[in-house]
Formats: sequence, structure tokens, C-alpha cells
Amino acid sequence: MATEALHPDHLQPGHTVGPWHIVQVLGHGGSSHVFKVERDGHLYSMKMGLRPLSDSQEALKEEEYVEERSAYRRLAREAAALFTYSSHPNLLRVYAVDFWPNPSQGYPFLITDFIDGDNWHQWRWRKPPHAARLVDTFSDVVRTVDALHRRGVYHRDLKAENLLIRRTDGRPFLIDFGTVRLPGALTKTMGLPEGVLHLVPPELLAYTRTEAWKWGQPFQGGVAADLYALGILLYQGLSDLHPFDPKLPDKELLAAIATVPPKAPHLLNPLAPRSLSDIAMKLLEKRPEDRYSSTEALLQALESATEQEAKSPAWRVPLFAAEGSPSEATPKEEESQAEARQEAPAVSRGPRRAKWFMVLLACLTVFGLVLWLARSTLAPPTRGDDPRPLRQRKPAHAQLRSSPGLHLGHFALRRPRCMAVRCRWPRLPCRPGKASSAHGLPQRGARGHVPGAENPNGQ
Repeated sequence: MATEALHPDHLQPGHTVGPWHIVQVLGHGGSSHVFKVERDGHLYSMKMGLRPLSDSQEALKEEEYVEERSAYRRLAREAAALFTYSSHPNLLRVYAVDFWPNPSQGYPFLITDFIDGDNWHQWRWRKPPHAARLVDTFSDVVRTVDALHRRGVYHRDLKAENLLIRRTDGRPFLIDFGTVRLPGALTKTMGLPEGVLHLVPPELLAYTRTEAWKWGQPFQGGVAADLYALGILLYQGLSDLHPFDPKLPDKELLAAIATVPPKAPHLLNPLAPRSLSDIAMKLLEKRPEDRYSSTEALLQALESATEQEAKSPAWRVPLFAAEGSPSEATPKEEESQAEARQEAPAVSRGPRRAKWFMVLLACLTVFGLVLWLARSTLAPPTRGDDPRPLRQRKPAHAQLRSSPGLHLGHFALRRPRCMAVRCRWPRLPCRPGKASSAHGLPQRGARGHVPGAENPNGQ
């Protein structure tokens, strides 16, 4: 099909860009669009910038340069990072860099692997993971970030939408290196990023308050900023909530990020292991020096938590209840979940059943006591029990009439009411019609993207 489009916004399935045939539009972002393309029977991902090369080559002021307003530079930076480190098993391979419709005045595009998978939120919602599975996947992500840090590379945009988990084998892939910080590169961050205020680290807010960015001093980020972003991912995985409510007004949201510690995940979700909750909270410390010193230290903490909790049945219990039709589980997972169901209820349901038994016993005791008092008080004494002479005794009907406290009004005989309230900790968030602690993620049914996401398929 001949391509009549003149701008990336007009590209549709069936169009061709050079030898690449567009199969599907995967996502629209502020600086680029992502397409699923095919060539020679193989599927790839094409990321195309929204500004042509002619615009990118215009003379730019230094402020514009450091603010990274050029889509071409973002794409070129991503291509450079992937070309250099694409040998890593959790990073995409680059197959081509070109311009459309022509090299002199065309839109730059990048061809990489196509990953048929889900982002961090969708992966958890498709089949709620247990703690062991969550730690395995999260640790793979941390190892990937660790490999980059060892080479002086900092992603600086770690979030749920930039993490893809392949459906076939569960391997995570780190994507979108448009804001990556490379060794010796001139890429700098000035001011606050747009659309992701609820994800920024506190030190970035402190940097903006100093107004150093007005004088050309960039925010470096580095290890601490990436660790904070990893803490947000772990927090979301354990609680299914954001640490800070993205719906808050900007002023309140930024004040909360700077001064208010988020509520611990294990308090929001009783199924979240305390050891993992503590790791997430340490990653989200306000001061960078209070977090882990490196990704290697974080990996050691995760391994230590796994060793401590591995034998616990709760380690294999899904962190959230599955919605809709249950996902198919492997025999090994079914066996571990069956074992957990046999032992875990003894801990979680035992006290509830004991409480019901005690309430029922108390109700029966009170009811029996009331009946005994009523019977013993209303029943007239027998003649043989009265020690007085017969002449001093009154007839039974006179005793009944004159005995104090025998009116039925003195007894409030009610059937005890035992009520139980089934409580549920506030589940996910951000669902229309359901109240929460307002740290909600997008509604599961709609699978909408978190504010700040630019590409639904993560590219």
C-alpha cells in the first residue's frame, strides 16, 4: 500500500516506511510514536520522532539544548545507549536507524525488538504474583539497572510503563532510554519533568527550590534517583497503590513527596511480607544517603529476605485476589498454593473462628442467665421452705402481688444480636465508585496508563 502520509500522526496499519510494513499502532507519545512493523516475516518495533531532522539541526540556545526539547536528540541518545549495551539479555537489540521519508528532511526512527508482553502494572493484574515470583522478576530488573550503573549509565526514567515483561517466559525488558545519562554526554535535566510529578524523588524537589537550574546547574540524579524509582516499582508491586496520590493538587503532592513518609505496604496489604515492605520503605527514604548505597546492596537485601521467607507458606500466596476468570497455574504453583492454603488458614482464619465461638458462647451464657433469673424470681417459694408459722404465711397469690421486682417491666429480655463486619483492606485504587486511600492505580478493567505514561506498549 502506497504511503500518502506526510507526518507520523498519519501513519496507519498497511502503510510502509521503507522496507518496514506497519502492522499496528502501539502508542502515541509527546515526542514519538511507536508502531509494530513487519519485514521478511519477522516482527519489530519502530519508534519514530515527531520532529523532522531539518528542525533538529536549527541553531538552538544552550538552555534549549540542556532541556532536551529535540526529539531527534532523544532518539539518537536512545539508539546510542542500546547500540552500546544491547548485548544484555534484558535490553532491546537495535536493527536500524533511519529517516522517513528521506534522509535530508525526514523524521528519525529506530527499529528494535518487538516484545509481546505487559508493562509492570498489566503483568501484575493479568495474574497476581506471589511474593516469590514478584521478587524474582524485580531482582532481574535490579540486576539490569546494576549492569548499567557499573558502566556509568543511569536510566532516569524507571517506571511501570518502561518495563515490559514478556508473556512467553516472564523475562523483563527495560525500555525507553530517551532520558538516559551516558558517560561524557551533555544530556542534562533542568527543572521538573512533565506529567510524572508523583514519581519524582525528593532531592529533585529540593534542587528546584534552590533555583540552581536557572543558573545552568543540572540535576545529576544518578544512583540514588534510580534506586528511588525502583522503590516505587516495589511499593506498587506489594500494595497495588502509588506511594503518593497523583490526584492531589500539585502543591499538596509535592509537599507530601518532600515531607510525608508513605504508608508501609504491609499495612495496606496484609499479604505483603514485612521484609519486602521494609526494603521498599528504605528505597523511598527522603534523603538519598538513607537509601541503599547501590543496586548491589539492594540485591543483597532481596536475597536475605528470600532466604528468611522462602520456607513460609505465605511466600507462595498471591499478593492480591485474582479478578475475572482465574489464570492457569503450573502444577508446581498449584502444589505450592495448595500447601499454603492448608497452613496459612490456620494462621489467618483460626483467630476469626475462635472469636466467633467465644461470641456465641457469651451470647448463650447471657441468655441462659436471664432465663434462670426470670424463672427463679417469678416462681413462688414452696410452703415447706418457709420457716414461719403457718398463720404468719400469706397466700401464694398475695405473695405474688406484693413481692417486689416481679413486674415483667423489670426484665429486658432481648435476643442477643451478634454482628460481624467483614473488613477488607483498601484494594486498588483509582477505581470509579470505590473509595480508597487515594493512592490508586488505574482501573484494572480499563487498564489505563498511569499519568506520565507516553506509550501504552511501553515503547
